[in-house]
Amino acid sequence: MIETAILGLLTEGDAHGYGLHRRLIDMGFWRVSFGSVYPALRRLKAVGAVEVSETKDEKGRKQYRLTELGRELLISQLGDMETVDNTSGFRVRMTFLDLLSRQDRVAVLAKRAEILKDRIRAARASVAENARSAYARSEMEHRAESMERDVEWVERLIMQETKGTS
Repeated sequence: MIETAILGLLTEGDAHGYGLHRRLIDMGFWRVSFGSVYPALRRLKAVGAVEVSETKDEKGRKQYRLTELGRELLISQLGDMETVDNTSGFRVRMTFLDLLSRQDRVAVLAKRAEILKDRIRAARASVAENARSAYARSEMEHRAESMERDVEWVERLIMQETKGTS
């Protein structure tokens, strides 16, 4: 998902690797090292999703720019229903969901709500069977309650989208 996050950040304008690294950290989704940012930029450049700008910043650093192919790739990744169940991927997707059409945003959100409801049912069913202690049971119940709050949040977002208030 680092590539998706980088593409999303580049929709806001050209950036150098250090700036992208800093912004990825500020997003707070995961620990990001330079050892993951620069290889991701090279992969994106290799497929034509980003290009190196001719102009460098004041410190002589390469500036990366999103290409039209990169924008298309980003939109495709944001709307990919096969990966909506990935929690960290979904958080990245939510950050850039505004880049999708309203219809596609609703579809992504509805799919996420469906996945969470399935997970809640499975978690509730397994509490009695698999909780080896009161702490294990408490953790499983807490996880289910957290997912229930996520469902409420996602359903509110769907309602806002369908009312046109987002």
